[in-house]
Amino acid sequence: MKQIAKRLAVFIAISLVLSSVASAETENVETEEVETEIDSATYQDAVVKTRCGYHGADGRWHILYGTGFFVEGNYLITAAHCAIDNNNNVLENVKIQFIFQGKDVIKESRWAECEIIGCDMDNDIVVAKGTDWTSTRSVPLNINTDSIEANDSGVIVGFPKSNTETGMITVSTGNELSTVYETNFIKGIIVVYQINGEIFTIRDAMKFDTVVSSGVSGAPVIMDGKTVGVVSGTIYDGSGTWASKIVYAKTIIDEYEKTLTGEDIDAEFVA
Repeated sequence: MKQIAKRLAVFIAISLVLSSVASAETENVETEEVETEIDSATYQDAVVKTRCGYHGADGRWHILYGTGFFVEGNYLITAAHCAIDNNNNVLENVKIQFIFQGKDVIKESRWAECEIIGCDMDNDIVVAKGTDWTSTRSVPLNINTDSIEANDSGVIVGFPKSNTETGMITVSTGNELSTVYETNFIKGIIVVYQINGEIFTIRDAMKFDTVVSSGVSGAPVIMDGKTVGVVSGTIYDGSGTWASKIVYAKTIIDEYEKTLTGEDIDAEFVA
């Protein structure tokens, strides 16, 4: 009987130790979640709504809505398919608007027109130069061109389209804050996509496990506070979202800045 009692005491002691360890691990996980939480207002001064318009061959006025974001140097980055006409000609300007949290209500800024300075259709990226106003109004994101690993986590911050469509004309409604999608990098993929009947192939696109809504094209993929990619669209089978590497936007910026200093530029650079 004494032997049984002794074993029972040892079992209870071990159980209490294991219970304490499990509790400590749970508390650590909860603390990490609080520290890394990101809400819609976190990037409200970097991520913006975009809008472009043009007269189509059908005689109608077409409006394209998307998401964009500012990076150092007062440059705006968005998806190319949000800034082209129906012949895949790059438009001259893209308009942007900040949506932000006021004291008691969500507010929207005026629209600012930014001049497009470069386009990479093969990677579905457009870069525009911000205005004097956006140079002080925006809080730019930092760029990370380093490689990322499978299961690396981050967020996609964008403006899902909350609107109605009449024929070819899209009418925006509402001024909601951006949506934050938690996401994980899956792998690099080859993407073949079509814009207005023209086929493009991206051989080193990035696939993420989150499916985003229409209107989020051009949004940044952010990891550890830095942008690593530019959202283009969802995978055709609904298995995730694909984005182009941010390095291609940086290349456009670098080539544009060479034109300001008179350096030789890449012959394929499009402005």
